[in-house]
Amino acid sequence: MVSISPARGQEQLVSAPVVVTFDQPMDEASTGAAFEIEPQVPGDVEVTGDTLTFTPAEPLARGQEYRVKLASAATSATGLALQREVAFKFITAGFL
Repeated sequence: MVSISPARGQEQLVSAPVVVTFDQPMDEASTGAAFEIEPQVPGDVEVTGDTLTFTPAEPLARGQEYRVKLASAATSATGLALQREVAFKFITAGFL
């Protein structure tokens, strides 16, 4: 994994996607299936090349902490598995 958006410490806009960028192209099926967000949110997971994008079907809750996990079952396009599970959390923007 090379980067995540939102970046560490950055508030997430409630309608913005979560983006994970890898150092190489990833297998669409295994990487998409390895993605998890808690609390669960309906949305679309798309893996294109070296980028996974989760787009929520509806705006995320304001001021809510979300945890994202990418299981080590995610593999690259050449079949290399992640060395370990990737996890991070973020908080959505609150009310003004």
